[in-house]
Amino acid sequence: MTRLALVLVACLLAAACTGTGGVETSDEPEPLDSSESAVAPTTGSPTTQPPTTQPPTTQPPTTQPPTTQPPTTIDPLVVRVDSMTVEAKVGQLLMPLLNGVAPGTADDPNSPAGIVATYELGGVIYLGTNVGGAQQLTDLSAGLQTAAPDGLGLLISIDQEGGRVARVTDGVTTLPSARTQATLGAGGVEDISFTSGTELSAQGINMVLAPVADLASGNAGVIGDRSFSGEPAVAAEMVVAAVTGLQNSGVAAVVKHWPGHGATTVDSHLSLPTVDVGLEEWQVREAVPFVAALDANVAAVMVGHLSFPQLDDSGVPATVSPVLIQGLLRDDLGFDGVVMTDALDMGAVSGFTQGDLAVGVILAGGDILLAPSDLVAARQGVLDAVADGRISMERLDQSVLRVLRLKQELGLIS
Repeated sequence: MTRLALVLVACLLAAACTGTGGVETSDEPEPLDSSESAVAPTTGSPTTQPPTTQPPTTQPPTTQPPTTQPPTTIDPLVVRVDSMTVEAKVGQLLMPLLNGVAPGTADDPNSPAGIVATYELGGVIYLGTNVGGAQQLTDLSAGLQTAAPDGLGLLISIDQEGGRVARVTDGVTTLPSARTQATLGAGGVEDISFTSGTELSAQGINMVLAPVADLASGNAGVIGDRSFSGEPAVAAEMVVAAVTGLQNSGVAAVVKHWPGHGATTVDSHLSLPTVDVGLEEWQVREAVPFVAALDANVAAVMVGHLSFPQLDDSGVPATVSPVLIQGLLRDDLGFDGVVMTDALDMGAVSGFTQGDLAVGVILAGGDILLAPSDLVAARQGVLDAVADGRISMERLDQSVLRVLRLKQELGLIS
């Protein structure tokens, strides 16, 4: 056989071994199944290619540490609220006036200390009937704190604006009216506010119901010289100074009377004032000192018993207005601190029962119920509303948590 014939025979044998018979069946290669080599056989040259080998890896294999989730942070105040009874939660929202100049004992249900313990109160307000001398007030505060429930100290509040609104006179510096304070400039207002807060704190008071952020030009009327100024920018500067001074002394400041009492001469102690201003006018006037106080991290806002029909066409008092509290103050301005009412025993809200009034405050976005005329009825109204679902547990817990956060900042939680 010739050399050429031998070569042809070899080629035919090679094609037979590959299974193709030397005939292409498709332009595309057949897919490989799991048993086939990843290297396709060649149908052209009979030259056999050596298998391709990868050089050895010179990098050591990377070992990934096991993935771990960061530990979940649990807010101890949330845990505490969750563990409280409904009665204890409602108690934290009550800040009544208790008659007497001595605390009595927790086991006497008719004494101030006994009422604190029985109703698991979150706070009290002092008026003139509670205040004698500096030592008496210090002893009263200490006795009430001893009766406070479950390591949750009391918020003890007082009106101490200066001028005609000053409940404590012994052991403290006499403050002039806000209008006179403003003549000292912002630095002077901050200094005297710091002094006042320090002196009140020494007598067991930890919440001052001041400053007034209302705008009033004259000295007469229900607000008058209780206002720093009728000019929004001036009032705002002084309000910030007062808030800063008080809170630097270790007490909580409460700016009042939201959404602004100065545009009326009607006394809400007697009847419901109507402030007939539109939103745009309110934003450039009444709102300015309040917004400045919020920017200064004021601890709490007091809502006045005021009707603003152009802002809330229902005409209800701001105290029970979801539009003016939850809508304007919380949602629009972003305030998530404590909102408290003006005294609930005032004539402006006398058309409500104490139970309905208390429930209306909570549903509107408020937290602390100040000086209800009937403590038992106000408390029971909220308990009934929680029981029948008008106030959800989530909504109740929001208010309790705000109060407890403030107490934590004041060092009142053990």
